[in-house]
Amino acid sequence: MKGAIMSTFNKAFKGELVAQDANDVPAEVLSERVKKSRRDETMLEKKSKAKLKTPKG
Repeated sequence: MKGAIMSTFNKAFKGELVAQDANDVPAEVLSERVKKSRRDETMLEKKSKAKLKTPKG
């Protein structure tokens, strides 16, 4: 049973379980989109925090 599960996982990771759609976006592109989105969110959070800080004096 364990061998069948591992075989299924291997096929899934290789994209061999279902027919591939030529219109699908490659994983590398999706990964870069996620990274960019996270960077953008982080920058917005930093800007928001900077605006909330009041100067001492």
